[in-house]
Amino acid sequence: MAHLVLRSNGKPLSRLSSFEDYDPGDGSLQAKADVSDVIAMGLRFLEPSEAPKALKLDSTGNVAQIIEGANGSLIVEAQVKDIIEAVDPDRHQFLPIAVLGRSGSPVDGTWFLLNVHVKQASIVDGDSDVEPSFGYQETRARMQLKMFARNVRLNRDALSSDIHLWREDRYGRVLMMSDALKKRFEIERIHPLRTIPAIEV
Repeated sequence: MAHLVLRSNGKPLSRLSSFEDYDPGDGSLQAKADVSDVIAMGLRFLEPSEAPKALKLDSTGNVAQIIEGANGSLIVEAQVKDIIEAVDPDRHQFLPIAVLGRSGSPVDGTWFLLNVHVKQASIVDGDSDVEPSFGYQETRARMQLKMFARNVRLNRDALSSDIHLWREDRYGRVLMMSDALKKRFEIERIHPLRTIPAIEV
């Protein structure tokens, strides 16, 4: 079974935050926008020089081992990195990043910006709560989940049993995880991501 990862509704995972020490490319707004899209959608491999060096939280309170941060980013603590790499070795990019509290003081732990750029094309469009993105109604080259989507069906034959965390091709921000990875998080008592089960057909 696979699971669709949804953004959380609030703490401790979802945190208002901003990137610090962040000046990719030529430092222009366009360069920052381009890298923001990469962070949110895993469009490509990120060069270390492009990546933000710190994430500053805008609120106080306990910090989970996975942070849903600025620009759709996923910031993970070292234990989460180790779990992901144990099931998906050498597939994902982990870029060192500091996590700062509201006061600017470092949050305990060793943190990484997770870039999931591995793609699979398994969502069955006609049987799922999805729609073309604006401007792509004819080609369906870019798709998105409908608001409050709960029915997501995957083509079992299009899934690799060796991939446990991935983006869906054409679906931008959609992030999926395998049941095996979800269970590893549960065993290690990692604060759970908000997910719904996908149906394999």
